[in-house]
Amino acid sequence: MGKRLPEKYKRMVMIQNGGYIRLNTFPINLKGSVGEEFIEIDYLFGIGSNEGILDSDYLITEWGLPENIILLTGVGHSWIALDYRQSMNAPSVLYIDTDLGIEKEIALNFSEFIDKLCENQSDIDDIDDIDGRSSITIEEAERIILSNQSEEKIDYALNQVQMNDFDPNWMLDQLIYLSDKDNESILECVMETFISVKEVYGDDLKEHKIILLTDKLKLNPATDTALLEAVIDVMN
Repeated sequence: MGKRLPEKYKRMVMIQNGGYIRLNTFPINLKGSVGEEFIEIDYLFGIGSNEGILDSDYLITEWGLPENIILLTGVGHSWIALDYRQSMNAPSVLYIDTDLGIEKEIALNFSEFIDKLCENQSDIDDIDDIDGRSSITIEEAERIILSNQSEEKIDYALNQVQMNDFDPNWMLDQLIYLSDKDNESILECVMETFISVKEVYGDDLKEHKIILLTDKLKLNPATDTALLEAVIDVMN
């Protein structure tokens, strides 16, 4: 197609080549709307044809969509696409509604687009109800983590969920997800939580998950190197 795909997209399709997504709601401010609205994004295209990104040229012609984009998802009048009209190497993410005549940039890049996805608005509103509780459930903690809440709420979730019985490898999965963030406070929370979990559940943790987590932390420029050394010391 003559275009460079975002690195995060390539990593995702190497794990699963497209399909339905759990975080399927995206916040958006449309022209003329009052407050924040949300659009539903049920699935993402993989690499290939037949509901894949290689269908883009055909669908662009069929629906009269802008040239020089790669469609990520959509059907009929509503689409999400990588927009290469300003840059062939660093596309933004575009929302298109042909019925309403809307063409709006919704993220500066694919990584930002993924980070803003959430489950649904009601789930986000419910998060405020758990503040101050002595413990929360695994499901509540996961909602906070996956809904891109503030570092304070994420720290709260990771700490409070440890008051209950939990699978330490579930916790590793949450830390692996958070290790992509470029927020120093969140990464500090990730590493401190890992040290705590490793000291208590060391024999129960899966080695490949530990290696993946530490590799991602090493590659993240926002990682505090001194705290990372403490993580490595605990591993040894």
